[in-house]
Amino acid sequence: MIGLSVLLFLALFLVLKAGRENGGDIQVKGGSFLENLTIVQKKNGQPVWTLTASRADFKENEDKAELSDINLVMEKDHITLQADKGLYDLSERSFTTDSAVKARSRDYRITAD
Repeated sequence: MIGLSVLLFLALFLVLKAGRENGGDIQVKGGSFLENLTIVQKKNGQPVWTLTASRADFKENEDKAELSDINLVMEKDHITLQADKGLYDLSERSFTTDSAVKARSRDYRITAD
């Protein structure tokens, strides 16, 4: 059970680390935020994963955003990952979280603290 949780978290990390197809940098000033954020990663025109967050707060003088109410859906595998909060590094295109991660599929549900 713990091994599967680690595997799912690593899958989340690798999916987000792969980044977007474009190489553009996002320039955002500290104190800024986005609400109802949706990021869609596509391959050959088909969605691979979709990340939604209710809010993204950008840190002052850093390329990082604190995300709230995160939901990541991997369409092909029918896996949904949820976390209350996390940190997205815009320059590294990576995601980390210290909150509990819930994984859901057709056949199972897992919560990792």
